[in-house]
Amino acid sequence: MSEHMTTFSELLEALNATGIPFTAFAWATPPGDVSDAWGVIAIDGGQSLAGDNTHAEEVLEGTIDLFTRRLAADDMQAVAGCLKGLDVCYRLNSVQYEQDTRLIHYEWVWQSAAPARFE
Repeated sequence: MSEHMTTFSELLEALNATGIPFTAFAWATPPGDVSDAWGVIAIDGGQSLAGDNTHAEEVLEGTIDLFTRRLAADDMQAVAGCLKGLDVCYRLNSVQYEQDTRLIHYEWVWQSAAPARFE
């Protein structure tokens, strides 16, 4: 795991550096006046591994949701590049068209093996 991936705040900051406004743990509305794309990142849970009768490792898991009004290949690459750059494991979980909002919704599931380092 890379030494520069130290906090949840840094992951959020790196995602925002892609030019797409991301917020943490909010679902209701996009941040501010967003016309193109916006995203949400959340910690959804984790798993613990035991070894030698002790708590050996823990993995946090979360989601990154990108909402956009257009097909967003560049935005998808920006999010994937951000996660790769931080050595965070991830997979594109789904791409959906939200009929009620007319938004395209991309969802990634991510995992980090350094939960104690998240703030």
